[in-house]
Amino acid sequence: MYSNFDSLKFTVRFAKNFQEIKNAIELICRSFPLSYKDLMYRQKSWLNSIPDDFQKKNFILAVDDENVVIGVLHIAKRTLVIGKVKATILTTNDFCIDKSKINDRNFAPIFFEKGLKILEKLNYPFIMGNARKKLENFYYWYGFTSCNSYNRIEIEKLDYSVLQNNAVIKKKFNLKLSNIYEKFRLEIFSNEWNFFLRNKNFWNYINLFIKKKKYYFLEVYIKNKIIGFAIIKKKNQIIDFGIKKNNESIFFGSLFNYLLNNDDSKITLYISSESPVLKKLGLSHLSYFSRRVPDEGYVAKVLNPISMVNLFCRVFSKNFFSNNKIVKKFIRFQTKGLEFKIDKNKKLIPKFRVDELTKFNKIELLNVLFFGVNNKLSIYKLKNYKNNKIKYFNISEIEAI
Repeated sequence: MYSNFDSLKFTVRFAKNFQEIKNAIELICRSFPLSYKDLMYRQKSWLNSIPDDFQKKNFILAVDDENVVIGVLHIAKRTLVIGKVKATILTTNDFCIDKSKINDRNFAPIFFEKGLKILEKLNYPFIMGNARKKLENFYYWYGFTSCNSYNRIEIEKLDYSVLQNNAVIKKKFNLKLSNIYEKFRLEIFSNEWNFFLRNKNFWNYINLFIKKKKYYFLEVYIKNKIIGFAIIKKKNQIIDFGIKKNNESIFFGSLFNYLLNNDDSKITLYISSESPVLKKLGLSHLSYFSRRVPDEGYVAKVLNPISMVNLFCRVFSKNFFSNNKIVKKFIRFQTKGLEFKIDKNKKLIPKFRVDELTKFNKIELLNVLFFGVNNKLSIYKLKNYKNNKIKYFNISEIEAI
């Protein structure tokens, strides 16, 4: 066991072969609170469902001078739509060290920092991760900031005058319909501030958790034609759904009736108070919830500053100028040096050297990207800028399973 950090010689690099990936998976399964058997089932299921997440480029390893894997940072590539702009980002999935070989608290932060340095050389705007409470404040020191609004809506009383109840509910999942499920998701969530795109492999991975009964899956039909789906967690928690356009009333009416007939728990929808879907619920009584958690939970960090500024300019220009009369020719944010020129087409152009962005410049860019400006979830406020529309960056737990 290495107990003296100065005596430990190690290299941080991408995995070189599948055997190193297998060794990394083995270390992951020995490092977390769940049973080894459950963790190995999850890893193997994930590998079989989404093999693209288990390539050499997905594993940053710390290896000692004998090439033994002593640390793992597992990453994946995901496609996100934010403010109607598509972006490819990275996510952190597992981060661990071999505590049977290392007994020095300095190793984990140095390994993590070296891993991030490798990722910063790639062309991704930012990386997202889930900071467990055990790692509270750990990610914050590396420039990570909160990126989730934790939105949910509880239905206190339903307005049945606007809800129909003549659809058929089937408790089943059909992978062959995954393209239909995804199409229905896009139809209902395309006007949300953000959503993640899913391919067939990811839907197959979701199906594994349905088989393990972590969730159950419902399809909604009218005259033998599917009009929507819902993914349900215990106690009537609707954590994901999709609806064919113009079928919202019959979808919700039939789904809510089905759920309440089987469980009298209050129905919860994991969407924001700004979701256009809510208009379909008429005068139903609703309770709205959101949280700001700066240093744990879902967090994000800027990786490539050029890619990040480019994404920020595209999203900000597309969404924050449409209802605002632009008088000045520049916009200055709160952290020092973060200033943009506004051209005649209402496009943002940075007036600073992108490679000189500070840690706090990057945090402000992310905060504005996720939550907008001048609202209750924003850390930073802009003077002389009026924008009353609140942005809610919402991450479903489905994206993190």
